[in-house]
Amino acid sequence: MQHHELVADYDLESLRATARKFQLVFADKHIPAVVKEHGQLIKVYGRVLEVYFADYTPTIETALQQNQPLMMAVQPLTITDVFRVKLGDRQAVWGGV
Repeated sequence: MQHHELVADYDLESLRATARKFQLVFADKHIPAVVKEHGQLIKVYGRVLEVYFADYTPTIETALQQNQPLMMAVQPLTITDVFRVKLGDRQAVWGGV
């Protein structure tokens, strides 16, 4: 619901079939192209990026590994994450809310 209207209907279990969420840390502050092109930031905690990939594929997995992350931890995908990504809650991403 947004402004008292139903704007989308998401089935979390269906999204979990193809989507993935990771906490990622890279050696420098540069965000790799694969993250920019295929992922969406959910939150940033210092150097830790929480990233949502809507259509996570083996190609994306390989590209992430090629960037040699210092940390690459799969996180459970929550309905709150889906709302932030799908409805564009930029304050929550950058503000850490």
